[in-house]
Amino acid sequence: MPATVRFVATAAQLPGVRLAVVTTASAEQVPPDLARHLAGHWRVDDALDPRQIADAVAGLARQLGPVRRLVGALEQLQVPLAQVREALGIPGTDVATAHNVRDKARMKSMLSAAGVPCARHRLVADAGEAFAFAATVGFPLVVSGGHSLAQAPAQLLIVPLSAWNRYSVRPLPSTRTLPSFVLASATDPLPLVGFEAVDPPP
Repeated sequence: MPATVRFVATAAQLPGVRLAVVTTASAEQVPPDLARHLAGHWRVDDALDPRQIADAVAGLARQLGPVRRLVGALEQLQVPLAQVREALGIPGTDVATAHNVRDKARMKSMLSAAGVPCARHRLVADAGEAFAFAATVGFPLVVSGGHSLAQAPAQLLIVPLSAWNRYSVRPLPSTRTLPSFVLASATDPLPLVGFEAVDPPP
């Protein structure tokens, strides 16, 4: 992915950083402009498998010395990376925190408990459960992937039949089956809040 390549290239050129990559790409497939900034490369078959990541990190450590940080650009990597950090004693985001980020329903519940405004939500397994939630919070209702927006090709805006002309979207029949465990959120008006976090340097 171009965005991932840009992320890695930028990190590799930071002062004082020696960066190696664990990837499904062979060394020959790494773009030359990126490869010249890398201290190491380790190919795996499945970059989301924590066991393969751990083996790769251990192998790179034998070549380059202790690994101080383990970073991944994709959201789907956060739990596997956290598992490897805990297994190898590498500082950074732990497994519980990674799950809080990946599980959107859990994340919203924790933010709400901490006083951060969040839309009312419920994890649902089918359209019937979504409509039951809508009976409580009202329409329209936004449905998206329960763990990551990256897992869902699009969000669905569910509206009652009477709202067809207003929203110009097709109402979802109550018999339709949704992808397993999607997150239904009310369209509550809320202030826009954004968060960015990075681990401090060692």
